[in-house]
Amino acid sequence: MLVTGDTIAFVGLSDPRHEREWIQLETLKNFFASYGVNVFISPLLYEMECSRPAWAKELMRLFEHPDVKAIFDVSGGNLANGILPYLDFERIRQAEKPFFGYSDLTSVLNAIYTMTGKPSYLFQLRTLCWSQAKQQQARLVASLFEQRHDLFDVQWEWLSGQRMQGVVVGGNVRCFLKLAGTPYFPDLTERLLFLESYGGKENLIRSYFYQLAGMGAFQKVSGLMLGTFTELEKEGGRIEDIVHEVVPADLPVVKTRQIGHGEDSRALVIGETLQLERGDSHA
Repeated sequence: MLVTGDTIAFVGLSDPRHEREWIQLETLKNFFASYGVNVFISPLLYEMECSRPAWAKELMRLFEHPDVKAIFDVSGGNLANGILPYLDFERIRQAEKPFFGYSDLTSVLNAIYTMTGKPSYLFQLRTLCWSQAKQQQARLVASLFEQRHDLFDVQWEWLSGQRMQGVVVGGNVRCFLKLAGTPYFPDLTERLLFLESYGGKENLIRSYFYQLAGMGAFQKVSGLMLGTFTELEKEGGRIEDIVHEVVPADLPVVKTRQIGHGEDSRALVIGETLQLERGDSHA
């Protein structure tokens, strides 16, 4: 995906970044420089107030810039879905450029797949600066520079069913549901729905699952994939209990602790066809 001499770009389509996080951007820039990759940090990342149209214009410019080979969003929060009406998805489709983001960027990742049919990557690049930095750096280098699968190698635990196959959609459940009722919400028919969450105690997470059930999501998808539910688990809750209550018993369900808001979180490709079978725990 990347070779020496390439240029990548950092953007922040969700909430503004705090000054204390700016040093992480320089750390990441230096990390990529050690592999001969140039990093363009969008100046908008250093602005505390930036309009949705301005960020959309910047993103489109980077998608179409011939020197930029990949775009990494390093933000999170609440505002990412606000840029969607200002994006030109046909131009994004033609660019065929990898886009990475997580959490609130779930809305953008799924919109890109829905509107273009192209995949994008659920991953937070700043994990390369956190407590599991060395391991995350090694996984990223193996996958982006050496064409290996380390960053995408995920162990799944089966909760029900024997097999699932389909195109992966979803991400952070709160941010995924922002797309409900919009043209950016993906068709769930025969899809694999991945869900995770950072915030949310048991009843809030249960309400998200109730909403998905009311939308007929669990009747349409061919499988449910669960990541970590950080606050729920911290409070002693179990996502399995909510699944048992809300999700049809005959729907295949798998779970992993390797994708979510953990500091060692792997990557998941939104818009990629995935096949899982019981007994083969890795994807």
